[in-house]
Amino acid sequence: MTDRDGATTFVNEQVERMWGRPAEQLAGTAWASQVHPADRVATELSWADAVRAGTLWERAYRLVAADGTVRHVRSSARPMTGADGEVTGFLGATVDVTAERRAEETRRDVAAEHAARRVSEAAAARLRAMVQGLAAIVWEAEWDAGRRALRFTFVSDRAEELLGHPADRWRDDPAFWPAVVHPDDREQTLAYTGDRTAAGLDHDVTYRAVAIDGRVVWLHQVVHVVVGPDGEPVAAQGLTVDVTEQKRAERHAELLAETGRLVGEDGRADERLLALAELAGPDLGDAAIVATLLPDGRLRQVAVADEGERVRAAVAALAPSRVPPSLAAALAPGQPVVVPATAELMHAMAPDEQDAAARVAIGISNALVVPLVMGDRLTGVLAFVNLATARYYQPSELDLAAELGRRASLMLAADRQRARERHLQQVSADLASAAGVAEAARLLVARLGDVLGAGAMSVHLVEPERGIRLVHAGGCAPDVREEVAALRIDDPVPLAEVARTASRCGCTTSASGGPRGPTWPGAPRPPGGGPAPRCRWRLPGGSSG
Repeated sequence: MTDRDGATTFVNEQVERMWGRPAEQLAGTAWASQVHPADRVATELSWADAVRAGTLWERAYRLVAADGTVRHVRSSARPMTGADGEVTGFLGATVDVTAERRAEETRRDVAAEHAARRVSEAAAARLRAMVQGLAAIVWEAEWDAGRRALRFTFVSDRAEELLGHPADRWRDDPAFWPAVVHPDDREQTLAYTGDRTAAGLDHDVTYRAVAIDGRVVWLHQVVHVVVGPDGEPVAAQGLTVDVTEQKRAERHAELLAETGRLVGEDGRADERLLALAELAGPDLGDAAIVATLLPDGRLRQVAVADEGERVRAAVAALAPSRVPPSLAAALAPGQPVVVPATAELMHAMAPDEQDAAARVAIGISNALVVPLVMGDRLTGVLAFVNLATARYYQPSELDLAAELGRRASLMLAADRQRARERHLQQVSADLASAAGVAEAARLLVARLGDVLGAGAMSVHLVEPERGIRLVHAGGCAPDVREEVAALRIDDPVPLAEVARTASRCGCTTSASGGPRGPTWPGAPRPPGGGPAPRCRWRLPGGSSG
């Protein structure tokens, strides 16, 4: 158990035995001093991040007990909150998983050895006759003990199909294969393969490779080491399989689990949307942007996530974006779309030339844009942008983006519902304290406009002798206020229809601001069968509503 700053305040006897130290020596941050040196920095940083954000912490790491024993442990800590919702501390648990890890390592080693032996047992002639038709790269290599590296002597044509690099490059350039391995995996992969081959041990390894077109491909490589009469390694034979889809599915499942927790958490929507963008951004683009739709139809960014700060700073400096008709039409079906970031589109989204130039300067090549929808109404977008090189998206990635968009929409809907409830509670409190009808009308107009998203509001009294009388209005143009200041019950307008039937009704206007006709039930027709009366509401800016 810890305090709100993450300092340990209590451990039980099991933790004392695991660390090999009494409880008083594990208070504060002392527990971290026995984390294995190779795991300590990452473990402390992840714990600090969880404490700072007040979120669930889960971490697997190695522990060096007081007697020098190295144990594999898995720790988790859940934030505890007070009545005001503030984090008061963390309640955690640590489990010793050493036996499980050793059993898993043994299982993997045995499986790798069996797989490699099955590859080597096939006759060389039969193998070469079959390899070209296999959906895997089959290869042979000599072992260079001086360089502690493999020199390929045969690589099947599947290598070129999978990664785009000519097969002869594998054979002719000793430095080629190390360069193909993804930079983040290179050191570990080469060291592991070198150590196992030098020891004459069959092995398997999974790593990322970079294709000639920049695609990142996950490869699983099974290796059989050939040893000479003296027991020293002389060559290796291998089978390399594309496991990108499997890895992608595993990662997508992890992302959905992590973002699923965000949907159910409390807190502001913009903070949770930023967390979602930070989680999913690296998998679907170079940066992620969440923008919500303003009442005037423009998109305002509320969260930007990227590994550096360049995109975040550049996007933060932009004005809210217009939604060009072409983009609106593409988003209308409610599904993710891949949008080329052309200069024409950047200018169409910008309010002026300076803003357009800033958008072009960001250097976006294309973007995966996911509409955020509530009911059948667009309320924002979740965009994954790519810089420099345009990205092609697999169907599974589009499905993931659609689900992330649905979850982001749920966050927005829940946040707006909470805001609406707070507004309504305030309205109720205001009405209860109102001194009279006039003050109550003024408070209704002031408060309900935000709740309903209305540009103009008015409150009227229905009196048998005086008809329909305006009590208070807000947002209406002066001539409209004058028109609705006093009406008769039998007037062919929506307000009179409401007074006559005690039921709600409304009317719509065209995009250009002109009326399209009444939509209220039972609207009376003028003599002669002409068109029904049209409702007319003009806001001060000249638009109709």
